[in-house]
Amino acid sequence: QECTQIVPKVPSPTRIESGGCAAAALGRIVSICDEFQYFSSALRNDDDESSDANILQHQQNKIERLRKIFYINCDNDIERRDFQESQLERIGIPYERFACVSGDTVEEVFASRGNTTKRFASKPLRNIREGIRAHTVGVWLSHYLLFELIASYANDKDKEGIYLILEDDALIPPEITAGDIDRAAASLPKDWAYASLNVHESICLEDKVNEDWFVKRGLTNASLFGSERVALGTCTPIQIDNQWQDPNILYLSAAAQLLRPSTAAHVTHWLDGLPIYHIDALLRTPSGAHLRSFQFKNNLISTATNLGETRRGHIFSSQNDHRLLRRRN
Repeated sequence: QECTQIVPKVPSPTRIESGGCAAAALGRIVSICDEFQYFSSALRNDDDESSDANILQHQQNKIERLRKIFYINCDNDIERRDFQESQLERIGIPYERFACVSGDTVEEVFASRGNTTKRFASKPLRNIREGIRAHTVGVWLSHYLLFELIASYANDKDKEGIYLILEDDALIPPEITAGDIDRAAASLPKDWAYASLNVHESICLEDKVNEDWFVKRGLTNASLFGSERVALGTCTPIQIDNQWQDPNILYLSAAAQLLRPSTAAHVTHWLDGLPIYHIDALLRTPSGAHLRSFQFKNNLISTATNLGETRRGHIFSSQNDHRLLRRRN
């Protein structure tokens, strides 16, 4: 029988905050379909001596399925919120909005959530241009607090589940499914702590660890754009996109990230030892021995360039914002 004949129909997925559970049910049914199709295929090819090994590998990989999607969004960015929720309905995985940390000044940012954010007020800041300093600190805090939340799930029975974190301009191409994200995660090195599914502009040939993944490598105290490695001759750039129109920009972006509770604390511990700076630059690692941080071979998830962004009453278009932030280091 075909999988579609044995799986009952369910309503369309709904937001997790709405109290609906259809998304979770649909995700489970997709999982059942995957299992049915995989093992049916394996049985049809029982003369293949590698079938048993494939089944065992599949059983190991299925432990780490995409459990939930978080997207980071500021209260005033309603257009981006609507955009995210529209595309996430299609994916069929429970999702949740994580309110960004913001303020007009660095002091306001640190005070915005009481002791939750005040505890970072004495943390040193790396050289950040004054005009975007409060925004940069807010972005850092938004990511850190969400990483910390996912790390707290390590005490739960589902500590090996995978969580996708999106910034609110992340664009999931219509052909990409939750299964595609699962399959990408399945080929990560076993001890991975952080993985990125989006990059501007380039990755380095020298950082390849397997057919799908590259170490997200950057020099200690590298600039935002990480291009020093190209100048030093330690990186042969492989250009993935042209959003910033500079192929020497390496491993920039925190638009689409994978974490799991069992190793998320490794990421927060890494950030604890560094001054606050642009979060995408800090998630690069001098080597895999420092932080097990990896970059996917292409942009499985891209970024939208036609969305406005509100920063405490000021509206930016994504294209103008890129020109502003091009000077951010």
